[in-house]
Amino acid sequence: MPRIEPLKEIDISPSAHIVFDQHTAAYNSRITNMKATLGHSLLAFEVYMMWYPLYNEVKKILGERLAYLYAYSISYASNCPLCSTYFRKIIIDAGETPENRPPASRSRCGRRRALHAGARRVPRTLQARCGRLPVLPDRQSRT
Repeated sequence: MPRIEPLKEIDISPSAHIVFDQHTAAYNSRITNMKATLGHSLLAFEVYMMWYPLYNEVKKILGERLAYLYAYSISYASNCPLCSTYFRKIIIDAGETPENRPPASRSRCGRRRALHAGARRVPRTLQARCGRLPVLPDRQSRT
C-alpha cells in the first residue's frame, strides 16, 4: 500500500491533464503509477520528467547503445531495482544479454559506476582516463 496514492482519473486537474498529455505525446510514453503520484505536484512531475531530455542529450554524446548501458550502470550502482530493470529490458530488447556484454562495454560501464559513486572517491587516474571529465583538485590543495 503506497503512502501517497497515484492521482485517479477523476481527481486530475485540468492543468495536470495538459501536462500529462504533453508528456505522453512528446515521449510516446504512458502515465505510470509513479508519474500519476508525482502529478500531485506538477513541479515535481516536470522536474522528474526532465530525465527524458537529459537522456536524449546523453544519447547524442554517447550514441544509443552506450547511453542505455550507461543508464543501466548508474541504475544498478544506485541500487534502484525499478530503473535497472527498465534499462535491462532495453538491453535485452536490443538483442543483448546484460550479463554477457563484451568486456570493453563492461569496463566502460564499470568506470561510470565508479564515477557515479562520487568524484572525490574515484581514483585520479581513472578520472583522467574517462576523458571529458575534469580532474578535480585534491581537497588538501583547496583554499
